[in-house]
Amino acid sequence: MKNSKAGVVFLLVVVLAATGFLYWPRPMEGLIRWENPVQAIHLSMQTRQDMTATLGTRSFVLEAGSAEHQALRALFSSFRWHRGFDTLFRDGMTGFQGMSALQFQEMSPGGTMLEVAEGTGIISIDGKAAKIGYLGSGDAKKLLAGALEILAPLTPEE
Repeated sequence: MKNSKAGVVFLLVVVLAATGFLYWPRPMEGLIRWENPVQAIHLSMQTRQDMTATLGTRSFVLEAGSAEHQALRALFSSFRWHRGFDTLFRDGMTGFQGMSALQFQEMSPGGTMLEVAEGTGIISIDGKAAKIGYLGSGDAKKLLAGALEILAPLTPEE
């Protein structure tokens, strides 16, 4: 009887420890080494007059130390990400939901690539799935809106 109780307690401790590790909030700011430039690529789904969908892209490079680079870092510092049981064995983005998505690429060897889409709380960190926020896609929408506001005055790269 004691062995079965000890086994159940041990299993419960392992499950709680794994859950705590996976769902522990991690700062998004820590995903990117901010001494490097960051490339931001905005992907947007658009509908033409003939009702066919097209994908528009705009690319921006935020130089390290620029006002936009610092604003993006400040924006990232207000968000947290975490893993989850449902993201453990899942690849990152497989297309996006909603009308727009952003890719952030740290421009250095081995730099992090982060993808966030409007219609889902799942994000991609170097091709592996994770979550932003805990309840739905609200944090992803806020991150996208904030980043697009920072990018709006900039001229896209060709």
